[in-house]
Amino acid sequence: MKIIIDTFGADKGEREIIKGAFLAAKKYTEHKFVLVGDEDVISDELGDTSLIDIIKTKKFISQSDAPTTVFTANNSSMAIALDTLKNDPEALGLLSAGNSGALFVGTICRLGLAKGLKVPALSAMIPTVSGGRVCLADCGANINCVPSDLRNFAIMASAFMKSVRGIEDPRVGLLSIGKEDSKGSKFSLEAFSVLRDTPINFIGNIESDDIMSDRVDVVVSDGFSGNILLKSIEAVGLAAADAVKDTKNGTVDKPYGAAYNKLVDIFDLNSKGGATFLGTNKPVIKMHGSANASTVLYCVGQLADYCRTDYSEAVAAALG
Repeated sequence: MKIIIDTFGADKGEREIIKGAFLAAKKYTEHKFVLVGDEDVISDELGDTSLIDIIKTKKFISQSDAPTTVFTANNSSMAIALDTLKNDPEALGLLSAGNSGALFVGTICRLGLAKGLKVPALSAMIPTVSGGRVCLADCGANINCVPSDLRNFAIMASAFMKSVRGIEDPRVGLLSIGKEDSKGSKFSLEAFSVLRDTPINFIGNIESDDIMSDRVDVVVSDGFSGNILLKSIEAVGLAAADAVKDTKNGTVDKPYGAAYNKLVDIFDLNSKGGATFLGTNKPVIKMHGSANASTVLYCVGQLADYCRTDYSEAVAAALG
């Protein structure tokens, strides 16, 4: 089976993505890797291209392009990758570090969604202090939501956690400014009412401090608030790691080194994989913009694990 990788779009350039793909091809030999990008650069970086297939293009959607560019940029790496994923029966899933908005629109217009779904949810796995993971949906794709969107996010994320993490009845919380039912904006109060009547294990409003304390398995939010939450958690965690490191004048010695390494291990989300689109007909993982070779390797493992669980089918069934 094939894993499709869009080599363009990362902040550090395509060579980092290509290096990571080659590492993954050597590790996950049961899969065939298809790289979409500049053949000259790919060949120059790898030398030996026997482990991969190449779909040639020098066109790509930049981070500054409008998301709707994916409608018409048929020769761009992202559009080709999405079309290949859709049309090739052997294609398992897609990785891309490119324009998030374009990838979001592309999953809708080029790949397709589960029956009846209007928009996918972009989900991220947030670490907890015990080593667990909490699914945040949405983490940045859907900015202007309506309450029924959050209902779909909750259903899909619950099915995802049950399928991938083996949690029988995931606890779902709505991100708000207080735990009381009456707290929140007009939108969140309407969403609360909708979620309360949804066939999930809805535990009510939650605050930010509930997320990393294993009090919830799924956090539901609009993409605007969810993205701020996700980036704040990562930034504060890594700042704490730097503060620990500074206590020893920049050296990483025990016990300070152990604390530093632990904090980086928890909060360096770029090294923990990518964000997953829920509700797409086939798996799509959005890698961090600052993705490096290690990110690609981890994301391939993440995708391979997800495909073994048939989570896309579980999400579609839950929506149905």
